[in-house]
Amino acid sequence: MFGSDPFDDDANKSGPLGQDLLVKLRNSKLKYPFIVFAANAFFLPILLLAQCFGLIVLPLAILLFLYVMKVQNFWHQLLIGMFTILIAVLLSAAALVPTVTTEADLEIKSFDGTLVDGSLTPFRGNRSTLYNYSITVVNDNVTSDICPYVNIGELKGISIDDWNKSMLDHFLNEDNTSVTYYLLTHANGTINLFSFSVSVNGVWYEAGNLNDGTVFAVQGPIDESTLAVLGYLSIYMFFTVMQLAFPVFLILLLFLRFMYKSQEAKRKMLESYRKKKLEDDGKGGPDMGDPERSRRLSAFGDGSDEMFVCSECGADVPATAKFCPNCGESFEDEEPEIDIGDDRLRGRG
Repeated sequence: MFGSDPFDDDANKSGPLGQDLLVKLRNSKLKYPFIVFAANAFFLPILLLAQCFGLIVLPLAILLFLYVMKVQNFWHQLLIGMFTILIAVLLSAAALVPTVTTEADLEIKSFDGTLVDGSLTPFRGNRSTLYNYSITVVNDNVTSDICPYVNIGELKGISIDDWNKSMLDHFLNEDNTSVTYYLLTHANGTINLFSFSVSVNGVWYEAGNLNDGTVFAVQGPIDESTLAVLGYLSIYMFFTVMQLAFPVFLILLLFLRFMYKSQEAKRKMLESYRKKKLEDDGKGGPDMGDPERSRRLSAFGDGSDEMFVCSECGADVPATAKFCPNCGESFEDEEPEIDIGDDRLRGRG
């Protein structure tokens, strides 16, 4: 990809394995919606498995299909990439709606078992709904100093803002070995999260979604309007993608264009020297008294299209060149050695 123009039209030739359809697609306007569809079809399954990895795969998928479809204009590449990313935002938000609006089957508790049976009812509602948050503290000492709180946060953009820490009311269970605390309150956000923090005789305990030694907030309550949830998830995915996927796409795109422009400048320089040589040949041959001109013509050959690769630096070199114009490696044939008995004679041909 880096040795030549990655968006070169020479690759638009039909191959022996039924590439005619691909060539026709490259030459039609359908290639643009194809890039959008193919990149998102590649990206979405990975996003649902691992969100961070999916956001890295998205710009790579866009560049891959831009290359396959041979989109050469930089501004076309940039606009198609941005449009593909916007479609990815909407599709990923829609794909996440069922996950967000479905109540997870979690056991809300603390690691040591002091806090158990955490719950939220109902899971979905509206701004006027009263939600019941409750947590049970296992403690057989009724004189203990217990301060229970519920932490409720609202999803805004890519972060959870407006954390509200509210103290719970309580009632004593009949067995006198545990106390259940509850709080009835409204939720202002469309997508909210919650957890419990309880102090027992000055020792704090956290209850929530336990995972890998960490207590995470639990999802809920969620607004009953699915359209409102989709809107909030679209905003969340937009900020997330613009922070992670778009910069990667832009950097890679600029890098590829830089590589292409470098190769293009090198080809133009080579063609300029070939054209100059042909003009000199048409005027009666080059001025061989000019050492620099003789050196250039030796390096760039006789203007034929045949090329080979320099064994020292890997540069493309005209087949008739006497040395590499890039690294200076000489291609003059060495004189052969002939073994006759114990003596070695060097040919002088």
